[in-house]
This record gives sequence, structure tokens and C-alpha cells, in this order.
Amino acid sequence: MDFTSETIEALHQQYTGKSFFRLLQAFKALQMHDFVFDLRAGEATYHHQSGASLKRDLLLPPLTIPQKSDGQKALIVLRNHQAGNTDFMTFIQEIAQAGVYKWVSDCEEMTCTYYDLKDDVLITEVIKGDDSGD
Repeated sequence: MDFTSETIEALHQQYTGKSFFRLLQAFKALQMHDFVFDLRAGEATYHHQSGASLKRDLLLPPLTIPQKSDGQKALIVLRNHQAGNTDFMTFIQEIAQAGVYKWVSDCEEMTCTYYDLKDDVLITEVIKGDDSGD
């Protein structure tokens, strides 16, 4: 597979919800270093190990991100989504309401870090595989 918008979209469609670990593994196999979901800008940027990057429009509804973030609320929203209780668009709206404006998924370190408008880290989680086959 090549580092293209089409390949990235296909992998996002293939690995949804609980299979985030597998998505990161697939991106790593493409030699992707990381990707950034920026809710304020409404775009995702994917960074290849070669230094190349791709941007994709997230096609989001207008989001209000409060100046004051709530890390505990963000963690609850994240855990709720990871449990399969919300779809991705609901997750985006709820995580924004908790004060998260972007997250960075590191395909090499297998981490995902969530930031508020001050670029302070609210959550950093290590992405682990599971045995469910998702």
C-alpha cells in the first residue's frame, strides 16, 4: 500500500472504533510517523517517516471549544467512546466540549495525546491491542 489519501481513507473505514490499535499498526506499516486531528482547523494531517505529509478535510459541523478544558470530562468521553457507546461524530462533539481541540496519534510510540487550546496535554494514553479480534 502507498501513502495516499485513498489508502488512508480505506484504512479508516476498515479499522473503526475498538480497532484503533490495528489502525495504528496499519499506518505504521505504511511508514507513517503520526497523524494529527485538529478539530479547530477541521483537518487531519498525516506525517510519513520520509517527511511527506497529507491533509484531509474532516467535514465537521461547527464546533465550540471552550477556553477552559476539563481533563476528567475528556477522559470520561474517551472511555465512553472506546467502550463503543458513541459514534465518531458524537465523540468529536463531546471531546470538543471537554476542551480538546486536537489529538496526536504516534504510530511509532503507539500513543495518543489530547491537547487543550493552550496546547497543554489533557490525556496521554498508550494504545494497546486486545484479544477481541476487533
